[in-house]
Amino acid sequence: MSLTIKNEGSICLESKQTIILDPKEKVAFTTGDVYLFTHLSTDLLRILADKRRKNLVYLPQMLLKQLQKLVQAGFIRPLNFRKIKCYPYNYPVQISDLWVTAFPSDDGLNGAVSLLLEHEGKALGYTGRFITRGAHKKRIKKWKKTFQTAKLDLLLLDSAALQTSEVFVSNTKKFKRFLTNLSPTDLPALKLSKLAPEEILEYQEIAKQAGRTLLLAPDLAILAKLLFPFDDFTAITPTNLKLAAEKPEKFIMQAEMTKQATVVYNKDSIKDIDVIAADQSESELKEVVHVIAPAQCLSYGEKTLEGIEPLTKAVSFS
Repeated sequence: MSLTIKNEGSICLESKQTIILDPKEKVAFTTGDVYLFTHLSTDLLRILADKRRKNLVYLPQMLLKQLQKLVQAGFIRPLNFRKIKCYPYNYPVQISDLWVTAFPSDDGLNGAVSLLLEHEGKALGYTGRFITRGAHKKRIKKWKKTFQTAKLDLLLLDSAALQTSEVFVSNTKKFKRFLTNLSPTDLPALKLSKLAPEEILEYQEIAKQAGRTLLLAPDLAILAKLLFPFDDFTAITPTNLKLAAEKPEKFIMQAEMTKQATVVYNKDSIKDIDVIAADQSESELKEVVHVIAPAQCLSYGEKTLEGIEPLTKAVSFS
């Protein structure tokens, strides 16, 4: 049976059954279609909030755990967790007449995966949303190597992370520079998001390296511990607030948690989870394609890359 790949607002794989990759809420699909999500998005949250949903949904295991904890802690509205299955990591699972293997990736939030899709001897790679300069470079390196070994017939490359800036500085370097430039009396503060818990880990590690303690809102500290049980987090208390006032050089605050004057590093926490807050150049994305060396590469997303055609026409494999 042939396999047809289309871009109808979302990537559609049509064969024995229609499989939708990261479906958009406003795009009409039938109840028999299977949804494969690779990362957190507002479309995912809205689709899972629909109590009438009948479609089978596949999610990364880490992402499902995060959503369950967010609901449990009351951070987001209740979701419909019926008809949901998880991808096993690094192991193929049959979905309709495709074999799907999910590989842990990194999009700067939590739980993203890339997918290897195999159908009757043909191999397709779907990058999903990813960044190359995040905290999990080894994950990106691993699925790039796997895609290369698979000798892909087609690579579907997400171009959403493409930035036009000519100067790229990682968030880690920016924050370290920010701490270095503080005066001894400055109390630094961060705006943090419940939707990006891995940011908390990243900032906490930098704080430790700088000899500081990151103080979190009690509910965010509880959520972080639920998601990362092997790490320790410090919740704000009257006692450590007093210490932070006395020794600001030893602490970093979660913003807006104290009346004391603070110097805020980032103006906004992550509000739009569909916008990747990361620097990624066209040359970096092209390097991904060069390493994987697929027979054909097509991009999807709003941005275009020179020399790589966007997926605008249907592609079929017999």
